[in-house]
Amino acid sequence: MSTNPLLLVRDNVKFHQDLLNEVINDPKRAYLNITNNINDAEDCQLQWCDYEDISWKNVLKGEIRANAYCVRKGLIRKAQLATYIERYSSKYPNNPLSLNNGTPAAYTVELHHPDDVDEAICDLPMEVVINEDKLPWMLKLSMVEKAANQIIFTNIQTLKDELYLLSEHIREFVVQKYINNPLLCFNRKFSMRVYILCCGDLKVFIYQDIFCFLCTLPYYQEGEEEGADYTNHYQHITNFNVNNKHKDWSEDQCSYLLHE
Repeated sequence: MSTNPLLLVRDNVKFHQDLLNEVINDPKRAYLNITNNINDAEDCQLQWCDYEDISWKNVLKGEIRANAYCVRKGLIRKAQLATYIERYSSKYPNNPLSLNNGTPAAYTVELHHPDDVDEAICDLPMEVVINEDKLPWMLKLSMVEKAANQIIFTNIQTLKDELYLLSEHIREFVVQKYINNPLLCFNRKFSMRVYILCCGDLKVFIYQDIFCFLCTLPYYQEGEEEGADYTNHYQHITNFNVNNKHKDWSEDQCSYLLHE
């Protein structure tokens, strides 16, 4: 086996691949040996993979490095984020930079059985349960990726029905106020994905290329005076894995670098 460092790359996301290819093809890094064979995992000095494919036993022993934290849910899980924002804002209520000023209201729901749904609903604030103004709210699954099972609702019965359906297998949810007058790009909703590197306790480095993802369909459809159809995910959810199922989806039209 070569003594050169071995890099395992198993990533099917195109913009990840473009970034990796830029690094891998740099002549200064010609000493790297690249493999995509999972059987070589334990021989690699660095693994760039989906979280589930990383050899965590070897990472925790300090034998290899990986592109993710082992304990990551406190950094990126929806329920933990909502909880930490609430705690921080309660601790520093007069801070002009309070996270509450820049994030929509969010409430965590924890269920152990479908029979717990009614009790969990009672614990939500009246602005969600009564919702006299029929304002939209969003249900998100805390530990699930790719916008799976996200819904937008304006009445509590829709929320109940969805929780009953999902609580057999899912334990943690977030009910979040939906921003129904978002900033639009080409009359479409968009989100930004910013890649950061956190080191130690705690330096944060931001990657210069910020990715923007757009919904496939315009937010305001022709003839809609009050707003878009909340049941149409192609208008409201920017996630790549939702939109690429639409017949008119195009990566060139739905994903951009911020500077473009």
